Amino acid sequence: MLSTASCNLTNQHCNSMSESRDSAIDNKKKGHTVFAKFGPIIMGVPLLLIGLAWVFDPGTAAGLVQSELQSGTALSTQIGDSVAFFLGAGYLLIAGGLKQDRTMVLIGGCLVGLVAPARVLAATVHGGALTLDLIVIELITLAVAVLAARSMKD
Repeated sequence: MLSTASCNLTNQHCNSMSESRDSAIDNKKKGHTVFAKFGPIIMGVPLLLIGLAWVFDPGTAAGLVQSELQSGTALSTQIGDSVAFFLGAGYLLIAGGLKQDRTMVLIGGCLVGLVAPARVLAATVHGGALTLDLIVIELITLAVAVLAARSMKD
């Protein structure tokens, strides 16, 4: 009788430990799922808003990205390219997060991330200002996109 009782206690203890371990794994998976969904969305919303600012108030939008409005053909190019970039990257990150679509998230993150080396190039080769604060934000956006995409389910 003693051996049956100790065997039952041991099984209960093992089952309890197994359930606890499974619960911890489930919580970790939920954390990955939350990050995979909301990380790209959090990074995409400001991009989308800046894109809308380029549509409705280009002067404010230019200030948000530490730029000045050009004139004539340069203004048309500046607004057109900026609207496409910010709305496109923002949409890809938000929609990719909502749909849990790795490709969309990675494309959106890479679009933003590619701006960082282009800024360094502009500063070091072409005499532009080195805007480290914007470069950091761009690299964080890329990192969030890559980490979120990696934690998405297949």
